[in-house]
Amino acid sequence: MSRTAAAVFTFFLCAGAAQAMVPAEREVARAITFGGSCSGCEFSGRQLQGAKFRGGNFSGSVLADADLRGAEMLGVQFSGADFTRANLAGATLNGSNLSGADFSRANLVGLVSLGVNFSGADFTGANAGKAGLKASNLSGTTLRRTNLSGAELHGANLSGTEAVGANFASADFTGANLSGGEFDRASFVGADLTGVNASGAEFGAADLRGATLRRVNIKAADLSRVRGLKQAQLDLACGSAETLAPRGLTVRECVGRSISKIRTVTTRSHDGRVVTVTIGPNGRTQVTTHGSMISLPRPPHPPRPPER
Repeated sequence: MSRTAAAVFTFFLCAGAAQAMVPAEREVARAITFGGSCSGCEFSGRQLQGAKFRGGNFSGSVLADADLRGAEMLGVQFSGADFTRANLAGATLNGSNLSGADFSRANLVGLVSLGVNFSGADFTGANAGKAGLKASNLSGTTLRRTNLSGAELHGANLSGTEAVGANFASADFTGANLSGGEFDRASFVGADLTGVNASGAEFGAADLRGATLRRVNIKAADLSRVRGLKQAQLDLACGSAETLAPRGLTVRECVGRSISKIRTVTTRSHDGRVVTVTIGPNGRTQVTTHGSMISLPRPPHPPRPPER
């Protein structure tokens, strides 16, 4: 351990000892700042409200059950750290690396994190309601039963995320990347997904009531079992022939950055087969089942009304 780390750690221990000597009913105002290198340090259950971590390396440290309300972690290395059940409500984590960290059942309400690397982190059962996660990297994270209602996820990367049963109600995903994610039984009620890339995502039985899908890319995405989705919402998005839509709904096909006039309906038949119906601009219809294509004639023009 470096002298800097030793000094920082010694200060922390002394501050903790001093706190233990003060009667419980008295509060002592103090500022705790950490820096240097202290990888693998033990902070479990510590009272660290408002603590400042600046540019240090705390990789693999254990902060389970720690009270970090209002703490600041600026440009800090916390990769692989254990924040299980920790309280980080209102904390600021700007520019830090928390890849592979464990936030299971942690309190992250009102957390502010701009440009943070959370890739591969575990947020199972965490409460991150109204958290600010703008431009953060959440790729490959586990968000099982995570509460992110009202969260700000502008430009965040959630590609390959496992978010089964997560709550994204009223969250703002503007410009975010959800490609390849798994969102079975997740709630997107009232969420804003404007400009989102959800290509290849599996939505399972997700709830999309009132969600905004303006300019959403759902190429090869599976929405066949989602709940609450209406045609008016899908009309704002675009997909591909591989997109699976709920029975009776249609998806417009993306062409470059625009949406073509080709309309596709992709769904599952009762025997589990995938059936795609494509209607071109000229009215010609094609049905694809298991790779075989059947061409149907152009629909007839409606009869002319009788002349008076």
